[in-house]
Amino acid sequence: LLFSAVSNNIIQLSEIEKESYSNITLQLQPFEQGVIAPLFCFYAIKEAEKIAKGKKIGEIYTTLDTELYQKLLKVMQNTLSVMKEKNALHSSFLMIDNKNMEIVVMIGSLDFFDEKGQINATLIRKQAASTMKSFGYALAIENNLMHTSSIIPDIYTQFYASVGKYMPKNYSETYHGPVKLAIALASSYNIPAVYVLNNVGLYPFYSFLKQIGFNSLVRSPSYYGLGLILGNADVSLLELARAYTIFPRRGIYSYVRSVKKVVLENKEVIYSPPRKNKKVLSAETCYIINHILSEYSYKIPAFGLKSPLNFPFPFATKTGTSKNFKDNFIVGYNELYTMAAWVGNLYEKPLIELPSVSGSGMILRNILLELWNSGYPFPPFSKEGLNLTNIKICKLSGEVAHNECDSIIEVYKTENFPKEECKWHKEGKVYLPEIYKEWAMKKSLSYIEESEIKI
Repeated sequence: LLFSAVSNNIIQLSEIEKESYSNITLQLQPFEQGVIAPLFCFYAIKEAEKIAKGKKIGEIYTTLDTELYQKLLKVMQNTLSVMKEKNALHSSFLMIDNKNMEIVVMIGSLDFFDEKGQINATLIRKQAASTMKSFGYALAIENNLMHTSSIIPDIYTQFYASVGKYMPKNYSETYHGPVKLAIALASSYNIPAVYVLNNVGLYPFYSFLKQIGFNSLVRSPSYYGLGLILGNADVSLLELARAYTIFPRRGIYSYVRSVKKVVLENKEVIYSPPRKNKKVLSAETCYIINHILSEYSYKIPAFGLKSPLNFPFPFATKTGTSKNFKDNFIVGYNELYTMAAWVGNLYEKPLIELPSVSGSGMILRNILLELWNSGYPFPPFSKEGLNLTNIKICKLSGEVAHNECDSIIEVYKTENFPKEECKWHKEGKVYLPEIYKEWAMKKSLSYIEESEIKI
């Protein structure tokens, strides 16, 4: 008798087979070498059972790219091996085909036989931190509350909360004064993000998150408060990656699938139900978010010039490091694929000074370089057919530039762009709004005197 660990069956051998096997030395191999992507298989089986609706299943045809899975698993294992001293012991990764909304790669753990290796970390809930900010900024742009160069105050601010006051701090524990929306999002400043949510409204934001598949939000909006935009809610990597597909898909949301079809024991074929697409944002809003998250110049103030996120090809990314360094996330995408990675450990121990740009950011960077070297295309984001306009604006005020301004060209929706000429530069001096007076004086800015603060 021969026991098959793959099929969990006992196989009766013929006399010829017995003789053949009697002279063979058994070579035991790790489970991953016999079954590819076991955690994905478990996930796909559950999805197939939903499709079969209680009928006996014979075969399951999945969306997994097995060759790519094996290649990217090695990349992740090699990358994480140098982070162990930082307590980064576990990682997970997802890759979604945006056109078909199919899971191409799901890596739930890097070693099935690790103590925590049977846990699919793409499905467990963690605080995804700053990766949640993109959705709040998208709503502000969608509702014409703000545009690409809207100036957001990054100063000490007290926000009213359901209980007391909420006073967020930036990751760097510094303030940046007047900040353009594009830089505030790409550089992931916390105070501007809370300011944006305060303008959008907590309840509309919460409703939008539920609309794009964050089913893990099981408590009331007031429970999370304004910190919801900073990622204080527990969500899964799968929910996060799926939600981000709305940006490359021009505002269309849909569930992802892992199973293409199921063949029942009676040979009946049941195909995965057709996707139900839902329009949640305009294509113009999505293009602006894509532009902000893929244009590296907006990230330089926070990440510097030599960041792992500075790619030699167009690719949008957003990072998130949870409180006390327990987890870090990154989501990235182009028009073809959406990817998300998590780095941390499943013992609930904090990472040792490992921000997402150096943890999950390195995972994603090495994966992208592997794909790029393998010939995968990285096309720029298309704005064909979109109602957009380009305007030269002042870098400091975000208003229409004149000859005294240091200017830059920005992209806007045609119905929402700056129309007034910059008032912050006049007769060789800089005049800031009153709310920045205290910040400017503490910074001791050489070009700003107290008399030059417009009050």
